[in-house]
Amino acid sequence: MNPLPRILTSTVLCGLVLAAVPATVSAQELAPEKASAASFIAQHGDGWRVVREPVSGNPSLVYGSRFSLPVAPRAPVAFEAAARQVVDENAELFGFASDNLALRQVKFLNLSRIGSSDKVAVTFDQVVDSIPVFNGSVSILFDRMSGDVLALDSTGVAFAATADPYPTSSEGQALAAAQAAYQGQFGVAAARVDATDFAIVGPSASFGAKNPLTAMGPTLAYVFELSNPGLFTADGVPAQARVIVSAEGDLTVFQVAPTAFAAITGNVKGNVNIGQEPNTTTNQEQPAMLALRVRQNNASGAILATTDANGDYSINQTGPLTLFFELKGPYARSMNAAGAEASFTLSNVTGSGNDVLFNPTKAEQPTAEVAGFYWVNRFRDWVVAVDPTDNTMDFQVVANVNSGSMTCNAYYDGSSINFMLSGGGCMNSAYSDVVLHEEGHWANEQYNGSVTGAFHEGNADAYAYFINDDYCLDHLTGSGCMRSALQTSIKKCPTDGDESCHGGEVHDEGQALASALWAVRARLNTTHGGATGDAIANALFSAWMNTYNDGQILNVIQDHWLVLDDDNGNLGDLTPNFTDITGGFGAYNWPAYPDLAVSFVSKPATNAQVGHLHPVSVVANITSILGTVTGASVYYTTGVSFTPVAMAPTGTPNQWGGLIPGVASPNSVRWYLTATSSVGGSITVPSLAPTYPEIYHAGQLVMLQSFDFEGASDQGWTHVNLSGTYGDQWQRANPANSNEGTDPTAAYSGTAVWGTDLSASGTDGKYEPSCSGELRSPTFNLSTSSTVRLQFRRWLAVEEAIYDQAAIYVNSTQVYVNPSSGHTIDSAWVLYDQNISAQAGGNPSVQIKYRLTSDGGLEFGGWNIDDFKLYRVDAAPSGYFAQYGSGCAGTGGLIPSLSGTGTPAPLSNVSINITNGKPNAFGILLLGVSQVSAPLPGGCTLLVGGLIGGGFPLTLNGSGALSLAGQLPASATAGDVYWQHFIADAGSGNGEYSATNGLHMHIQ
Repeated sequence: MNPLPRILTSTVLCGLVLAAVPATVSAQELAPEKASAASFIAQHGDGWRVVREPVSGNPSLVYGSRFSLPVAPRAPVAFEAAARQVVDENAELFGFASDNLALRQVKFLNLSRIGSSDKVAVTFDQVVDSIPVFNGSVSILFDRMSGDVLALDSTGVAFAATADPYPTSSEGQALAAAQAAYQGQFGVAAARVDATDFAIVGPSASFGAKNPLTAMGPTLAYVFELSNPGLFTADGVPAQARVIVSAEGDLTVFQVAPTAFAAITGNVKGNVNIGQEPNTTTNQEQPAMLALRVRQNNASGAILATTDANGDYSINQTGPLTLFFELKGPYARSMNAAGAEASFTLSNVTGSGNDVLFNPTKAEQPTAEVAGFYWVNRFRDWVVAVDPTDNTMDFQVVANVNSGSMTCNAYYDGSSINFMLSGGGCMNSAYSDVVLHEEGHWANEQYNGSVTGAFHEGNADAYAYFINDDYCLDHLTGSGCMRSALQTSIKKCPTDGDESCHGGEVHDEGQALASALWAVRARLNTTHGGATGDAIANALFSAWMNTYNDGQILNVIQDHWLVLDDDNGNLGDLTPNFTDITGGFGAYNWPAYPDLAVSFVSKPATNAQVGHLHPVSVVANITSILGTVTGASVYYTTGVSFTPVAMAPTGTPNQWGGLIPGVASPNSVRWYLTATSSVGGSITVPSLAPTYPEIYHAGQLVMLQSFDFEGASDQGWTHVNLSGTYGDQWQRANPANSNEGTDPTAAYSGTAVWGTDLSASGTDGKYEPSCSGELRSPTFNLSTSSTVRLQFRRWLAVEEAIYDQAAIYVNSTQVYVNPSSGHTIDSAWVLYDQNISAQAGGNPSVQIKYRLTSDGGLEFGGWNIDDFKLYRVDAAPSGYFAQYGSGCAGTGGLIPSLSGTGTPAPLSNVSINITNGKPNAFGILLLGVSQVSAPLPGGCTLLVGGLIGGGFPLTLNGSGALSLAGQLPASATAGDVYWQHFIADAGSGNGEYSATNGLHMHIQ
């Protein structure tokens, strides 16, 4: 054994040093500093915020302030170079460097005209070894005048370069899997393979939280475009899809995504006028046909002229000439599926007055041809009117009109937009709103690439609303709105990334986005007046589409609009149109812009043990972006009612501190924090407090039973069917297997939990209707414990108890049931802790039962439980060791452990023991005077505060262990010290270091 360092006394706390070992190594020197989100903020100052992608958890947007570069860029090539420099300096933040990026565009955003500041967006596509990364892009936003960096945005796949670029399954094998998935989607086999490509894919909201990619990480995949020409879905769109299949041998199908999108199904009509409503023979005007090519002689003749915005053309010849006109130009081509395309020929033309009028009869089919051509050009004309430098839609859009394959429909199929003849109670679908919506689909993909169905539909609606400056998409029957931007029943789903909370139909779900964007526009109109408000809304919409790769209905969309509206690179003083933007999005359930933020400097760790009457300090950084922090309090209790303790500024900017008074042991202390701001903001941490607060213990925690549900066996846990055919759906499995969005994507610890239908051998991840089942613990002998507490981590999703009941029983006594009113839908692991002494204390036969009983209606994910504990708290010994907090794993997945033996008191023998470390590894033993819980780069947590010295270097033995033993000196003063050991370990999860739990030593 190594000798224990001497303990030196002070008037309050004791310090610890290692004799003859210089304490010069800091915790940061244990592992090289990484460019994490925290270090980015530390480097560039306060005001920066980080938005994380809801599935991968990787930073997707860093914004809120600004920083300067050594040399301010001016020209486009300089902005590209500067953007690459920013990416490289933050490669660890996003998981890739600029050598994996191909320039898409350097876009100058003229936003000073709406009261903001001019900006430059440099956008890259992510590419690894010439293989594109699916939906992967990076955008760096600069201030145009100063060249300062304003925001970093990424939809890229972190560590995509780690994916094996060589497939281990053949194209034929992958295609067979894709064909099977296509048939599962459409009910028939694909008749044609339209395209085959490779891509690297990774976890993201575009694939969903339950996708296998969440566990697999970056993966090489085949991307197939499959179709069955002539076959249409129930929604009336071509049966074509993009199917993404793993190329790494397992043939996992990651996604089957339809690539044709319907605008309208049901009773809608159309014809040619310049208003929104479907065409009739009595509502048609004669608008100019702009951007129409005039050819010589025939359709293949030389282009002599292209009409201007007034429909005028001029040919610098005297003639005579034969001129040919058809509805075809550089940006639009109208094709008649019911016969020959409309065209005119003028022979022997000279001089002026050579006019052509398409569709003189106002009949349905030629009217549809003109409508297709006119509204496609109107779409492109709006794009360039908002931003004359935007050439995204400068290509020929093909509009196929007068299709007789069905009625009451229109669709976009990736290469054309398509419109139906009248019939089935509907007018011809080639009219303004429908054409604009369908071209909106095309624009979505031009700007953003791969987007989801709900975003596809919602943003296509938004294009129609904005271009026509009207909230109503007219119905094909000619009366009423098919969809209205003023609707209030469909709002953004509460869970970010979920696009199915209103039933999942994409047109319905998309209304949340379309209505939110229109609400922003309407508020801007109220504030600034119609013309100015429209100009601001249009400019922000255009800049958003040009800058950010949004393809799902996510919270970050609101942040993107705020970043673009910002006029000084500091969201701390808000933006010119902050209230209108957040008000519009907020009306449709986008979360309120976070006014208050809390980060703890020190706090008691979960299940921490403190001494008899030992006060506990809580210190936190609390900031308000919209106002000032007006107060903060810590609430604590050992019973039912919470007692507030006012926190006060510590003198450090934004820092507040409070002291929870010591309580007599044995006791369990539950606590939480609240804060308020001058603008009415408030925050509670943890968010479900006071119902589910944090907990620590005054005294010595004695574990009676503990299960983490890992390992090969169920360890005596059983489950039974109480009623119904499928009452028993309890499974011990990885919750990532579940197909249900209200289930967790990972266990609280390890990989296994007990849950209801985790789809390991179940069906859809939901509990079943009209049944009841129960999970039962082993029977425990608790006859020697008069007090017993039940604790576990809970992720519960259940309908309100008037319909479905999630209950806990101790033997036959119910001790918990979900609330009668309001569904219980946990969105994170919740700490559940309850005193069950009345039912279990002194009882030689105790069984804990988790029951779920359902009616015949709505179902969710049900119970998920992890880290089950039965424990008691004994009186604090005069001197003791207590472990607290959690370490992080090293080589082989082992978590190093730090423990102490003996009774710390003057002249007593004690030892501090390290086990489960990496053999022969160097490390740093930290010593401090307080407990903290501070996240570190790499995913570990610092558990020691108020460090004494810089840390003590130690090297473990060949078994990865070490003991420090010795006698405390007679001068040791009563008090508390805290320890944690960090180990250099390249085989750890972060590739750099592992760490032990914390160890509290209370000296008598």
